[in-house]
Amino acid sequence: MKRSGFIDQFLAFMIIFVAFVSLLFLIIGYSNISRLQNNMDTMANIVARMFSTGKTADDVINRINSVKLGYFATATTSDMNISCLGSTNKIVVTISSSYDPPVLGVFNINSASSAYNEQNSSDCNVSIYLCH
Repeated sequence: MKRSGFIDQFLAFMIIFVAFVSLLFLIIGYSNISRLQNNMDTMANIVARMFSTGKTADDVINRINSVKLGYFATATTSDMNISCLGSTNKIVVTISSSYDPPVLGVFNINSASSAYNEQNSSDCNVSIYLCH
């Protein structure tokens, strides 16, 4: 028994349509990851610079909350861990979060930055976890 050409064309169209929609979701998901990574890089640079010039943790958190995207929850000082050891005059900032789109799975996003400590000779490590 032969199938008509209409059914073959319809099936081919459906396969192509599903492939394009899947590709669209992948592109949107990865562009969101790229946007979040860029925002976290900006925040890490700002935090490193603010700590290097002697700003307080509250000032830094207020600045993070003004720069962050709407995807992230409001940051508090309890999200920040600061440890100062050594005497190499550097500040290292690490910001981490996760992104879990419905199609791609869970992605851990990390960003780091460093700056010269202009206030004293201590070596400070600052880690921040941003919830969503």
